[in-house]
Amino acid sequence: MQMKLLIAMVDADSSDRVINAAREAGAAGATVIHQARGEGRRGLNQFLGLSLDACRDVLLFIVPVARAAYIIEHVAREAAFDETPGTGVVCQLDVEDSVGLRHQVRVFSQADQSEADP
Repeated sequence: MQMKLLIAMVDADSSDRVINAAREAGAAGATVIHQARGEGRRGLNQFLGLSLDACRDVLLFIVPVARAAYIIEHVAREAAFDETPGTGVVCQLDVEDSVGLRHQVRVFSQADQSEADP
């Protein structure tokens, strides 16, 4: 199964909302890195609209390719990423190879099967 890694950078106050939105859209789970801090060039206090002075949470989701775009759109809509500056950023990367995802792949396969059955 081809997978994507979704990376969301959000205020700590928004982490639960983003995780819940991702689960609603089909993500099976998340890894949370608390209090990540960015560094930019001197005099630059923002990167991609996010303050570099404030600590952020980094949320990682490994999801099937077929669900990635829907999850990103749902998360962005629920967390108002495009409507409110500085609320967060989410992007995706290809997962070339992985181990340790057997259970998660099984969950995705079962969900796909139940969606296909009338």
